This record gives sequence, C-alpha cells and structure tokens, in this order.
Amino acid sequence: MKSISKMLLLITAVVLFYNADAQKPFAGYIKYAISYEGEMDAQTKAMSPTEMKQFISGSKTRIEILTAMANQYVVSDGGTKEVLIMIDAMGQKFALKSTKEENEEQMAKMPKTEVKLLDETKEIVGYKCKKAEVTSTDEEGKESTLTVFYTTDLAVGDINWSGQFNGIKGVLMEYSQEANGVTTTFTASEVKKEKVKDTQFTVPADYKILTKEEAMQMFGGGAE
Repeated sequence: MKSISKMLLLITAVVLFYNADAQKPFAGYIKYAISYEGEMDAQTKAMSPTEMKQFISGSKTRIEILTAMANQYVVSDGGTKEVLIMIDAMGQKFALKSTKEENEEQMAKMPKTEVKLLDETKEIVGYKCKKAEVTSTDEEGKESTLTVFYTTDLAVGDINWSGQFNGIKGVLMEYSQEANGVTTTFTASEVKKEKVKDTQFTVPADYKILTKEEAMQMFGGGAE
C-alpha cells in the first residue's frame, strides 16, 4: 500500500512539473523565411530581405530585418503599448519612440478587421498551428482577407496588439501582408528557446533619438 502511495505521489509530481514547465513564458527567437508574390522589378527584389528574426520575452518583441542597405529593428511592448523603431543605415543610427496614446490614435485609423478562427491545422517547424482568416475592410468598404497560421504552444503575452493581427492570441508562424500589388509571406523556419537580454528592447547609446517631426522631415512627408 505504501509503495502504491509513493508511486502515485511520484506520478503526481511529474505531471505537475511538466504542466508548470509548459506554462513558463516563452523566451527566445523565431526565424522567418520571407517570400514574395507579384510584380517586382529586379532591383527591388534583389534589395528585399529574405529573412526576419523576432525575439520574444513575455509581452515584449523585437523584430530584426537586416539588408545590405539598412538594418531595421522594431520593439513592441504589449504591457505599456509603446513602440520603438530603430534604423541603422549608411553609418547613421536613428530611433523613434511612440507612446501608448500615439499608437492608439494610429490604430484607430487602421481598417477594421475581423478574425475568424478555423478548425484547420498544420505543423510548422514542429509546432501544431491553428488557422485563422483576418478580413480587413477599408473606408470604401473594400474587403481583403489574409490567412494566418499561429500556435498557442508557446506561452506569450499580448504580442500582436499593435497590428492587423491583434485578434490572434498566440505566436504567428505563417502570415502574409499585401502592399502595392505584392504579397509578402513570412514562414517560421526556426524556433529557439533562450534567454533574451533586456538590452534587446532598449535604445543603444550610439543611436540618436528623433522627435516625430524630425523623423517626418528626414524620411519624407514634412512635419504636420
């Protein structure tokens, strides 16, 4: 009887251990392969990135897109609802911060989206991914639908809050974006769990922090 009780206690401990481990927040990165569909001139295609890396720690993300011309980093905080954009181009390094209020104002101007969660699934780099369709409606009433595959097997915070996929509660493993007649698809090619340093989500000392007006003047459009 005692041996059976000890066995039951051991089994219970093992189950609790694995359940606790499964709920640990994901920290690490996801690497995506980038592909394009549509008409692109040869020069634009040659300069377009073929890979993206997204670091995740809780509700914070850092997206890295590196090219021969420039490196771009986008930091998003699902807790504070702040966004940080950093650009390293031709020896110059700039950073632009946007507050929760500014981001909420910008999001209010975005096309309305409706997320439809579907039963279809598929496996991407070893993770079971669920399918969703995200339909956007612009001011003229024109609809466009994108297909998304996401996984809930990685415990993350509110990492999709700032874009058109804010209704997806999970990690995007395959998704597309459309612009100027070109569909860009991001497909996860690697998932690695590792410690992510807090410095990944801050502005390095050698970056110049721009105001919104300075950024608009520098990158076109003029100040409002």
